[in-house]
Amino acid sequence: MFLHCDRGGTYRTRVNEDFRRSGTASRQVRCPFDAVLRHFVAFGGWKLCIRNADHNHGLAPPITHPSLRKAAMKEHNDEIRLKARTGLQSTKIMRRLREQDPDIPILTRDILNDRQHQRIKFLASRTLIQVLLYTLQDNEDWVYQYQTDNNDKVTALFFNHRQCLELLCLNPFFLVMDCTYKTNKYKMPLLQIIGSTTLGSMFFVAFYFFVLRDCGVIWIRLALPQINVPEH
Repeated sequence: MFLHCDRGGTYRTRVNEDFRRSGTASRQVRCPFDAVLRHFVAFGGWKLCIRNADHNHGLAPPITHPSLRKAAMKEHNDEIRLKARTGLQSTKIMRRLREQDPDIPILTRDILNDRQHQRIKFLASRTLIQVLLYTLQDNEDWVYQYQTDNNDKVTALFFNHRQCLELLCLNPFFLVMDCTYKTNKYKMPLLQIIGSTTLGSMFFVAFYFFVLRDCGVIWIRLALPQINVPEH
């Protein structure tokens, strides 16, 4: 078995040089390190023979070693996931980690991979709309109504928080409704209903996903009477 340095050899292009991007680089610098690992049947063991122990480059930085990056991710796992749950972008999480330790062996790609792994684990082979409905059912603080078509496909979903209903009862005079298009892959726009307090601060009243061909306002009027509004 022949062992070579990962920076040995020369770069061999696999594309036409005329179309190669400028400014690219290679890790291969013709490092002369060479070793042979042989198995001897006579005594049933292995022997390592180093034929050239020289390297023509310095030590690789820790960030290039996957094992060191994995250990660093395990050490800062709780901090990274806590910041991710607050909605902080992976690049900003990486920037804050660099501020604490400039030599930390973690890449932004490692944070993205961990977030993707946590997302797959959280979904547990369920669709996004299924997870949303299960979450609303398990949390009694949320009030929701939804409807499906003949194929059991969700065509409308209306939900709001009970505290939002209490604020609405105290401030029922001013409402703003606006749709956010292209919000998801299901092509269901998100209608946001926002209220205003007497101090001028804004608060969310409810959220509503619906299919474009449906009349959203009429369905909201049908759903609201089924919601128990707190008495004041």
